[in-house]
Amino acid sequence: MTLVVWGLLGVGAVLAGEEILYDYGGYRFHDADWELACDNTRACRAVGYKAEVPGISFKDNLDSPISLRITRMAGPDTPVAMTVLANVRDKGQRLKIGTVDLRGLKPEDSGYIEFTPDQAHAVMAEMLKPEVSEALVWFGDDDSGDPDGILSLAGLNAVLQKMDEWQGRVGTPGALVEHGGKPESSVLPPVPIPVVKVAASVATRPADAGLAERIFPLLVDLLEDGEETPCVYPEQKEFNAENLRVHRLTDRRVLLSVACSGRLGWRTYTVNWVANDSPPYAPLELDIEGDFDAQSMSITPSGMIQPAGGGCWTEEDWRFDGQKFVLAYAAGNNYPCRDFGAWVLPTYVTRIIPPNSTLPPTP
Repeated sequence: MTLVVWGLLGVGAVLAGEEILYDYGGYRFHDADWELACDNTRACRAVGYKAEVPGISFKDNLDSPISLRITRMAGPDTPVAMTVLANVRDKGQRLKIGTVDLRGLKPEDSGYIEFTPDQAHAVMAEMLKPEVSEALVWFGDDDSGDPDGILSLAGLNAVLQKMDEWQGRVGTPGALVEHGGKPESSVLPPVPIPVVKVAASVATRPADAGLAERIFPLLVDLLEDGEETPCVYPEQKEFNAENLRVHRLTDRRVLLSVACSGRLGWRTYTVNWVANDSPPYAPLELDIEGDFDAQSMSITPSGMIQPAGGGCWTEEDWRFDGQKFVLAYAAGNNYPCRDFGAWVLPTYVTRIIPPNSTLPPTP
């Protein structure tokens, strides 16, 4: 069932600073140099980075010359996929882990190296050996001497154990960590992906230009009832009707938006209200901060959640379905804040049906 709300679907619980259970069915976990993100369909992705070095800057720890993603879809007998990202894209590469020595790996234009199923199987077997603690990578033709990058395996077992638990694999032959004799058919199946049908955009009317002036006093009343001023402007330091933009959602409802900057001194954002286009206007502030796109009928908030280092990033996609804004996508690389922008791991996915579409939903 599609989750239907006006506001943001928040975190359900945080346990010991390591696990996050989301209201919409997603899951996050991290341990040492590895992170795990499972989405609402039970698909899971784990990523490992170089070891974090104590005593150096956040930025230096952020820059990782190599990282590896392990992907597994939900359901019995699903394979494990592996993808390596290294910071040199135009040269062949060598990866050595335990007794496995892969040479001549060719990055795609994007910089990613997709392992074959045989390579992924061999690498996984080595990574899980207790005596193996790291993977080494060399860039280019010179694959001797000191490695150019080192992938830490600290936290890998804990992350893969959580992946097995989340997908119901513990004790089955296909489990990555705790194998057993339980039938593979006992593994949890994939959760059906929700479908979001997007409403068609509605043309702005000439009278909409005056709505900001008429509704603004009601927004001020909301603030006087205890809500904080939604904007901090470095120059004008003022919130007024001239700053409001009006976007039409339906024949009777509009979205009012104000672009803001300076919250906590480190990012820009947009505050949004939904209101009727005639009295009673009844404005309601959304918990969704982001710019509205009338063509896609979407609000797509994104932002850094650790401004000092700039390494933690989250993003969402909310679509208007004709009645309300519905979450269509949520992802981030915010656990444990490495490789800025390299891996965006989803925790909520849907199939989106465009307005007036007669085609099947697209992933």
